[in-house]
Amino acid sequence: MMKCILSLIFALIISHIYSTELRAQTIFTEGVLTYRVTITPPQNAENFNRYSGTYIIMVKGRGLRKELQMENGFGNVMLFLPKKIYALRHVGDKYIAIEIPQDKQNEKNAEYQGFTLEKSKGKKNIAGFEGEKGRVKYKNGNTADIIYSTDTEIADFVFDRFPGIKMLPLDFDVTNDDGSVMHFTLTKAEQKTLEHSLFALPPDSRIMTPEEYQQLK
Repeated sequence: MMKCILSLIFALIISHIYSTELRAQTIFTEGVLTYRVTITPPQNAENFNRYSGTYIIMVKGRGLRKELQMENGFGNVMLFLPKKIYALRHVGDKYIAIEIPQDKQNEKNAEYQGFTLEKSKGKKNIAGFEGEKGRVKYKNGNTADIIYSTDTEIADFVFDRFPGIKMLPLDFDVTNDDGSVMHFTLTKAEQKTLEHSLFALPPDSRIMTPEEYQQLK
C-alpha cells in the first residue's frame, strides 16, 4: 500500500514538473497581440479628452508591425524592419512611408535600457493568462506598473518601453512626454501565420524623411 502511495506521489511530482516546463517553453514568435488602450490627459490639461482605442502588435520573426486605432479616428501604423523603421500615413489613395532614422529611435529608447523589474504581491488573470504583478524601475527614477505572464516568452525587441523583456506584458502604463498616460490591457493573443506583405511597404509607397513630410503638411 505504501509503495503505491509513494508511486502516486512521484507521478504527481513528475507531472507538475513536466507541465511547468511545457508552459515555460511557450514562445511567441509569430502572431498578433491585441490590446485595449486608454489615453488619460495630463493633470490640469484643458481641451484634452480621454480617448480609447485598439493597439495591435504583429510579430513575424524579426519583423514587427504596430497599429494604433483610436475611437476618435486617429490612427498610426509603424513598421519595424531589420534595418529600417517607417511610419505609414494614408494620403488619398496612396501611402506615404516616413523613414525614421535608426539612430534617433535608438536615442529615444536609450532611457528605457537597463530597467529593473520588482515583483509585487498578487496575481491577475488577463485574456486567459495568469499574470504576475510588478513594477518597472528605470535608471532615471521613473516607474511603471506592469502585469506580465511568465508562461509566454516574447522576443526582446517587441516592447520599446521594456527593452530586453522576454515575458509577455499583459497590462501596463506608458507615460508620454506631455504627461498623458496610455494604459494597455491585453484582450487577445493569437499565434498564427501572418502574410509577409504585412511587414513590407505597400506597393507604390512614397518614401519621405520626417522633414519632407512636415513640408507636405
